[in-house]
Amino acid sequence: MGKKFRTRSPENVLDELEELVYKYKLKDIAFLDDIFMLNKKRANEIANEIKKRDLDINFVASSRVNTINKPLLESLKKSGMSTLYCGVESGSQRVLNLMKKGITLQQAKDGFKTAKEVGVNMVGSFILGYPGETAKEMNETIDFSIKLDPDYCQYSILTPFPGTPIYNKMNKEGLLESEKWDDYTVLKSVINYEKMGLSKKLVERKLAKAYIKFYTRPKYLIKHSSMIKVIMKTIYRSYIKPIVKEETPKGWYKSM
Repeated sequence: MGKKFRTRSPENVLDELEELVYKYKLKDIAFLDDIFMLNKKRANEIANEIKKRDLDINFVASSRVNTINKPLLESLKKSGMSTLYCGVESGSQRVLNLMKKGITLQQAKDGFKTAKEVGVNMVGSFILGYPGETAKEMNETIDFSIKLDPDYCQYSILTPFPGTPIYNKMNKEGLLESEKWDDYTVLKSVINYEKMGLSKKLVERKLAKAYIKFYTRPKYLIKHSSMIKVIMKTIYRSYIKPIVKEETPKGWYKSM
C-alpha cells in the first residue's frame, strides 16, 4: 500500500458503530488502528459524534505514546473509551533507537502519567530480544514496564513476520531458525540468537521473568484481586510449564 494513509470519515465510522450496537447488540468495541490518536481532529470528531448519537459503548483504542493528548483523551473517555493500548517496546533508549521507534523514554512516562490522570486504563506492549539488545537491556525493559505501572502488560519475543523489513534482513543473514507459521507465536524464539552472542533460552527466560515479575507484585495483585487465579494459571500454563518440561537446570531463575 506504500506510505499513503487514508481515513474513513467520522460519520462513516459512526454509521458502522450504530449498526454494531443496534443490529448486533454489541457494546464492547475495539478500534484496530495503531495510531488512532494521530489525527487529533478526526479522533475528537469521532468522540463528539458518539456522544451526539448517544451510543452507550465501551471501546479500546491504540496510540503512540508521543501522540497522547490530555484534552483529547478526556473527550474520548467521556464518549466511552476505557482502555488505551501503547506499544512502548523497550525500556532502553539505545534499543528504541535501534528499532527506529521515534519515541523517548520520557515521552512514554509522560503519556502513561497523562492517561492515569484522565482515568483511562493503560496496556503497555514490550518486545524482548531485539537484534543487538543485551541481557541487561532486557532487564531494563522489564523494570521500566513496572515503573510505568500500566493496568496490563504484554511482552513478546521479537518475531520477524514474513513481509516485514526485519524479516527480509534476518532471513538474508541466515538468522531465522524456522519458517513454520506455527512457530511464530511471539512467545518462543524463531531467531538464532547464538549467532548474535545471546542465548535463545536466555531470551525465553526473560519473557517468563517479565510476566512473573509484573503480574505477581503484591501491589498489582491487591489492585486486581479478581484476576489473581486467571493470572497465575496463565503464567503457569504459558511460561513456567514449558520451561520445566524442557528440564531446565536447577537455579536458572536466580541467574535471570
